[in-house]
Amino acid sequence: MAAALANGPKIHLLRSWADRLVRHPRLLEIATSLLGPDVLVWSTSIFVEPGGDTDLAWHQDALTHELDDGDLAAFRVRLALTPTSPENGTMRFAARTHRDGVLRHHRAGHAAGRLRGEAADFDASATERHDVVPRPGQCSLRNMLVVHGSGLNRTDEPRVDAVILERFYGAVRVHLERLLSASQSNVATGQLVREPAHGAGTHG
Repeated sequence: MAAALANGPKIHLLRSWADRLVRHPRLLEIATSLLGPDVLVWSTSIFVEPGGDTDLAWHQDALTHELDDGDLAAFRVRLALTPTSPENGTMRFAARTHRDGVLRHHRAGHAAGRLRGEAADFDASATERHDVVPRPGQCSLRNMLVVHGSGLNRTDEPRVDAVILERFYGAVRVHLERLLSASQSNVATGQLVREPAHGAGTHG
């Protein structure tokens, strides 16, 4: 099941368990403390890092989601569904890299069995790095500018996380209005998990 949902960008719109998860009171408390009361779930997915020397290159999520420095009222929640450790390639953060803005990225070299993906242009060897090791049911949060990646999963078991992208509704509304103005077509949106504070309409 996890592998089948791994590339789904909005699982919470399709699966009742995922919808319940994004509305969990403890996650809502975290989200509203950072973004204010108008919180929108922009995407949800299941991340699977298979066992057998797979890893993910250092990168920023702001580039992946086409966010610039003026549209970063967002963060990502990574909820561990399986145990995490350096041995199974847990997530790693590069300290203080969120201060450097959106970095250039290049396509990472691929090796057999590697996830890799886009790689940020920065000197990882000169940067303080931290392994993030939540237990199943615990989560980590990251700014969209933080450079991060995962180490090699040298075990025989996959590491599985639920990933939620939370955004401030006002920033999303402006972004969608720009897209609609440019394309004059319908754009798939996220989902509000609380009613807007100032009477704004909801998006499903």
